Amino acid sequence: QLYLATQFVSHSAAAAALPEISRVVLMGMGDALCNAREVRRALETFIVSPRAFGMSHFSVTLSSVAPTTSSIRAAGSMPAMLAWSLHAARDDTRRAIVPSSPRTQSVVALRDAFGEALSSRASSRARVFRVSATLLRDVNDSEQDAEA
Repeated sequence: QLYLATQFVSHSAAAAALPEISRVVLMGMGDALCNAREVRRALETFIVSPRAFGMSHFSVTLSSVAPTTSSIRAAGSMPAMLAWSLHAARDDTRRAIVPSSPRTQSVVALRDAFGEALSSRASSRARVFRVSATLLRDVNDSEQDAEA
């Protein structure tokens, strides 16, 4: 899809009026880490490759709900910053909000896997980590949720 979008924009008369792409976030329907091999290929071939977009990996973020601890550790070597769609720090609440979240792995185990993935990176700048949460009234917005 990214290739097709690039081709469309590069052949469009309006392309000159478009701003330069400065950041890319990989996220959405279907978790990127469930398709890690193809995501890595897309990152290396289209996004950070000097023959394509040539973006710095500091401008690319790979967002995930963290399907498994092993997939998180493997993401440590991907040419992108990492973000975790956590949504809730309590396991039971997170499983209700994020149905695709792993049933057998706790939030603590997933957090620790992100720590291992990030610590394997040479640059402290590449160890920047983002966590996102969608707050839902009366689901995960209590003081107890914030303290968890």
